[in-house]
Amino acid sequence: MTTVVTESIGLTAALALLWRRHALLPSVRYGLVVLPAALVMAAVLVGVPGPFLLRAALAGAAYVGVLLILPGTVRVI
Repeated sequence: MTTVVTESIGLTAALALLWRRHALLPSVRYGLVVLPAALVMAAVLVGVPGPFLLRAALAGAAYVGVLLILPGTVRVI
């Protein structure tokens, strides 16, 4: 619970600063790209046998791979 609250506060502060200093907010469409990448990362982390550090490295690579493959990712960020 503490982690969720802390992340929420950090995200809210970052969005507030972005809005105040640059008068813009990030696109919500990027969530549609991040969600499948996060699901693939979680599936690799849970589904692949082996040491945790190896699984974590593979999961991170899978996450980046999905972000690179999906169209529009670079333009939406």
